[in-house]
Amino acid sequence: MSKGKLLYVMGPSGSGKDSIIQYVKNVSEQHSTPLVVMHRYITRPHDSGGEHHIEVSDHGYNMRQSLGLFAMDWQANGLKYGIGIELNAYLEKGIAVIVNGSRSYLPTAQQHYPHIIPVLIQVDAHLLRERLQQRGRESTKEIEERIQRSEHFDRQEITGVLTIFNNHTIEEAGKHLLKFLDPDFVPNP
Repeated sequence: MSKGKLLYVMGPSGSGKDSIIQYVKNVSEQHSTPLVVMHRYITRPHDSGGEHHIEVSDHGYNMRQSLGLFAMDWQANGLKYGIGIELNAYLEKGIAVIVNGSRSYLPTAQQHYPHIIPVLIQVDAHLLRERLQQRGRESTKEIEERIQRSEHFDRQEITGVLTIFNNHTIEEAGKHLLKFLDPDFVPNP
């Protein structure tokens, strides 16, 4: 049976992951390309800016986790994140899936999904700082901690990770992600 591709997109907060993923989703819909972008369950208010996610309380998250309703789950930056088990059904049907994942969870994701395609979104530190300041969700100290974590991760040796530099337009970075999804796919200008 044909299996779908699983792109595991990761990168520091503010790198543009959500915008790039949204670009790819919009292009795939225009071209009737079967693609699912997984919703994330997050213990963060739904209106906190950035990505569209499903807000859950700690209790709701813990209940879903204990019932085995997450295909992936992790904690980062004081929040809990989960990806629903419907991920497995999409892959079994041969549908391409994009997950907005955590860099620290990647080794676990690779154990559960050996054919996963890890994609790292990188951005220059000065641009990352500007984007995080514009977003206004973190304090100056939290922004600097995020940048330090990003730089630490970038120095780690991780094999098999495809890298996209998002220092220019979302469209440019999005086209790179589309190529990872389908090397033969060329969107119309």
